[in-house]
Amino acid sequence: KARRRLAWLAFWLPASVAGVLAATVVAGSIAEERGLLPIAKLGQDFDGLLDWSGLGLRQVSVAGHRHTSDAAIYAALALETARNVVAYDIRGAQARLEALPWVQKASIVRVPDGLEVRIVERQPIAVWQLGNRYAVIDASGRPITTVAPGAMPGLPRVVGEGAERGAQALLDKLAQYPDLATRVQWAERRGTGRWTLQLKQGFSVHLPLENEGEAIARAAVLVASGLAEKGDIDLREGAKMPARLKRAAGGVPASSAAPRAAGRT
Repeated sequence: KARRRLAWLAFWLPASVAGVLAATVVAGSIAEERGLLPIAKLGQDFDGLLDWSGLGLRQVSVAGHRHTSDAAIYAALALETARNVVAYDIRGAQARLEALPWVQKASIVRVPDGLEVRIVERQPIAVWQLGNRYAVIDASGRPITTVAPGAMPGLPRVVGEGAERGAQALLDKLAQYPDLATRVQWAERRGTGRWTLQLKQGFSVHLPLENEGEAIARAAVLVASGLAEKGDIDLREGAKMPARLKRAAGGVPASSAAPRAAGRT
């Protein structure tokens, strides 16, 4: 029975308040026309009634954000112009929140005496470098925000035009070989669309345009064998593998691994 009473109140209280407000508006309009009641006083009565009924705007809770500042969120909410939750423009506030760089989705719910705001942020996967510009990108390759060189050192780095579009696919393949992935300082997208992995040891692994996943698997074996400390590893089609690299590669499937020839892309 107690639950039924609560449900009844939850349903009828807003409706009752709305009815009282409507009646007050009509009465206030008539009184205003006859010069009996200042419209400002009527507005104060509205606010007082809404506040009494639990529809005032006294508090706002925000959750789910990490990279978006509180100041940016509250500026987008524009609370200084809001007097109560009934008149508050939720759709407009959501649109302003979702226009912020890091915000993927925002939801706003009216609660007694305030609002609950929940933010879902875009997930950064890498820092993309194009010339002297750096930007954090999400899985779709969309730039989230520009950053300074060296910012977010925990994220992989991809370089070159088009690198942002293929970053997620490359990172997924590298994730299958953690030892190789931890040795990559950055990955550069070449003009033809293929990748070159710049290793922390100072050498490079040149991947082919086709069969990229298979080449990464071979690269993981070759790097683990210590070849990455002896020179570049070239896995592009047509590159020849010297005898010493064949011996070091052991049972690695036939491929190419040699210093990159000058002028190749």
